[in-house]
Amino acid sequence: MDSQLTLVDRDPPVRLTFGPDSMTNALVSCGGVRRYRIATRLHGFRTEIREVGPGGEDADAAEPAVVISRREVLKDTIRFRGGKEVKIAQWMRKTKLAGRVAYVVENELGSFTLRVDPVYRLALFADFDSETPIAHWSETDAATLVIDLPGPAAPETHLEILAAFTIQELRLRMLEKAAIVAQRRASIGLGSRGGSKLLSS
Repeated sequence: MDSQLTLVDRDPPVRLTFGPDSMTNALVSCGGVRRYRIATRLHGFRTEIREVGPGGEDADAAEPAVVISRREVLKDTIRFRGGKEVKIAQWMRKTKLAGRVAYVVENELGSFTLRVDPVYRLALFADFDSETPIAHWSETDAATLVIDLPGPAAPETHLEILAAFTIQELRLRMLEKAAIVAQRRASIGLGSRGGSKLLSS
């Protein structure tokens, strides 16, 4: 049965390119055609993902396709158009694989795991195949998300994958930025101590 499943015609991979390479404010294009607009407001506390029409206008000005809300005290939430607001921690359940943090997302197609990957930086795997990702950052273009699903999927599935990568990639970048700042502060501190020692000698 598994071998028969692999013979089913697959849709070509969808390549979503961010311009600029930002998880908070960007136009996301597919094959040169704008598909989504990511915009962050309220001092970074609210990110909206909207579908974009052929002319670059918002396809549905009344309601965003996805709303990501970040809060200082309460838990961060996500809401898809027509759905209820849920905690991101519930929608992307934190787990551990081989001692490393990963996140489980479930939808109509099944259960998927989003994790850091040595080849693709971030990759999403189906529960039935932990070797071949169904979505990942491009090896040749860090600003392009490649979605390669094993079968037909609703547009909402692409939105869910886009939202999950947007959330987790922003987390990674914030952690990396914090590490760089901490390293710089540490080096400045060491330099200051070394300088004061030279001056006092």
